[in-house]
Amino acid sequence: ITCTWIGFAMAYTTWNSASFVTLTVPLYVDSTFVGVTEVGLMNLKLCLNETRIMDQATAIVPETITIETSDILLSQPCTIHKLSTDDIDDTMFQTARSLAVLASVIGGFMSVFLTSALVWRSINLRPVGVGYLAAYFLQSFSFLFFDADLCSEHEC
Repeated sequence: ITCTWIGFAMAYTTWNSASFVTLTVPLYVDSTFVGVTEVGLMNLKLCLNETRIMDQATAIVPETITIETSDILLSQPCTIHKLSTDDIDDTMFQTARSLAVLASVIGGFMSVFLTSALVWRSINLRPVGVGYLAAYFLQSFSFLFFDADLCSEHEC
């Protein structure tokens, strides 16, 4: 049961991470940001291009720097942007994301199911095993991410 919850916690951590893969060739989102060298399945870490911001800030207001770019409001050097289907138009990337979400949902359900089985008199472990096997294969298919256009263009 402990391993079940550790696995679920690791899946959750991967889900919220902005560094699932490192890009050899940086991804340039906008001139306001520096090149992105790490991408997550669900998140992208964007850091301000200090030289670009300073040029704009001296022209506007030197004390406060707030820039609105693509529905992202920035008032600090780096921010985590939640990736949506509108951000990346890549079928393999979306498939990998969907399979990772499905694996997390099934794995979470199996974790709760197995933990609640502690209070039952008897349990059939075959459905639990099948559920974990399904979660394992779905999580394995999330590595289709490496076949996505993002990885082929930016050399993961």
